[in-house]
Amino acid sequence: MELYSEVADRNLFSFPAVRLNENCTDLDLGELCSAECSERVRSCLAFCAPGDVSCENSCIRQGFDCVDGCPCHADCFEGCDGCAAVICNVCFEPGENPDYKTCLNQLELDLIQCLNDCSGSSTCVIQCNTDFLENFENCPCESGCPNGCPCPNYECPSVNPTIPPQQLTSVLILDRTYPAHVPALANFDHYTEDITVSWYDNGPDNREYFFYEGCSVLYKGMNFLFGGRYSNDGGPTIYGPHILDGCDIVKAEGEEINHNCNTGSVGYLPSEDDPQAYIMIYDGMKKVQTYDGSKFWDSQSPNRGHQYQGGQIASYEGNPILISGRDADTGSYHPVVERFTNLYGWSVEESLVWPDGYTYQFTHVSDRDLGIILFPGYTSGQAGKIWRLFDDQWTTIGTVVDGVYKTRAQARLVRLAPNELLILGGSQEHHFEKYTLSEDWTSIEGEKLMEEHPTLLNYNHPYAILVPDSYCLV
Repeated sequence: MELYSEVADRNLFSFPAVRLNENCTDLDLGELCSAECSERVRSCLAFCAPGDVSCENSCIRQGFDCVDGCPCHADCFEGCDGCAAVICNVCFEPGENPDYKTCLNQLELDLIQCLNDCSGSSTCVIQCNTDFLENFENCPCESGCPNGCPCPNYECPSVNPTIPPQQLTSVLILDRTYPAHVPALANFDHYTEDITVSWYDNGPDNREYFFYEGCSVLYKGMNFLFGGRYSNDGGPTIYGPHILDGCDIVKAEGEEINHNCNTGSVGYLPSEDDPQAYIMIYDGMKKVQTYDGSKFWDSQSPNRGHQYQGGQIASYEGNPILISGRDADTGSYHPVVERFTNLYGWSVEESLVWPDGYTYQFTHVSDRDLGIILFPGYTSGQAGKIWRLFDDQWTTIGTVVDGVYKTRAQARLVRLAPNELLILGGSQEHHFEKYTLSEDWTSIEGEKLMEEHPTLLNYNHPYAILVPDSYCLV
């Protein structure tokens, strides 16, 4: 039987879609696998002498066996579950494996710190590079852990499974800029103060615990709280970080740091949708630290670190950036941006500077693929405009609901759905507002939420923490 006799051009060979489960959830992987099998057949046929039907048939039989072993085909009809195909291995594309990326990012940061400590010693530099290469071999998907986590010589990061991201559709609001402010739960459809959060009324030394000038970040499935003060009269800052553990606020692992989010900021990096990232903290003066949920380490200081007070750390195209603010030394304002990469550290990026003067104490959300959405705070430009940074260009994509000057300085912008944002709080009195983005983030429209939501007066830098809809209801 001549399996190959009807194929006129060996270079055009491909398999028919036989014994294929078209309802399979891993159909895209099955197609990639089948394409690879076709390529192998073409390579095999290239070595067959013209007219050697036996060789050609052997190549094609091997190809059919290859396709049968692909996800969604005969031997793996239900997809990758229990399938031995290489493409189903979590390390098929190591660069896309979050555990691999976490390990590599950490090692690069450790290498930078090690080299900074060498003070020019060549022996030290050689040892730093040797340690990096040896530890890299133990990363997921490398020779010491070829099949990914768990690994024998690398502690894989654990993600808290108790808060699946798709269930985080409300925001917990904690603010005590004034004593009358109470904890609340809100989303696009409702607002309630009928919740209970322990350790809200008493701090660690039995003082009243004011959530003021704080910020939070969802990291590894847990909500980490940074900054805050005991009072709004210049009282001492709260030493953190803390985590939201159920309805309790408890200390997180790691050394205590004195940090407030009025002048400083906290970013979830390199991407807000990557659960294997790390936290970066700017202290509002000149210092940047990173935090992995258990320990802090110093990062390289920005070139113009003193000029970002009241600015923001954001994630842009997978890298941290610092966006303008006030000069901590002189009090003057500077439109300046710096980008951070693990290999090169901080560098000033003139092309990324916000084009409308300066902005200070603004709020934003970011997405690795779609850029940054920024609502200006105190500004020399047009506070009514909403801006987007994408492909190294700032463009206006819409206006705030009022359509006129109405600062949202010290507010919080929360992404409750892929293209739906909730903005709340800030200096002065404001309604809750919902903003809907187009699929490509090139336009935005807003509306006030007035029927079920009150106005908030002087909620300055409130904690806005993503939680499930029924979180801690009384």
